[in-house]
Amino acid sequence: MCENKGSGFVETIVREAVNYVARNVSAGISAPIEERSEAFMKCIEDRVMLMERRAIRAVIPVAVAGLGAIFLLIALMFFLIDYLHWNIVNAFLFVGVAVLIAGLLLKIRELEEG
Repeated sequence: MCENKGSGFVETIVREAVNYVARNVSAGISAPIEERSEAFMKCIEDRVMLMERRAIRAVIPVAVAGLGAIFLLIALMFFLIDYLHWNIVNAFLFVGVAVLIAGLLLKIRELEEG
């Protein structure tokens, strides 16, 4: 009986010592790991922000050109209807065919360049 109490006491001391060493080692290791992971995450966030800025800078001119094209097409529609006295169906057909031809020409030019 006495041996069980003594060995239990020794086990408790060894367990506490191992836990103490494990806590100290993990505390010493975890701090540099946390610092490196924070620096790594900041680097990733910076790169994502840079890509977002580039995407926005690429989209804005296209959006402005698209709005300009829409307004020009509307102006062309009113010109065809009011000044040339075309009916609405013919005006829409003409504008649609003109846009289709312009798109096909742009696609052909893109294929020739690529």
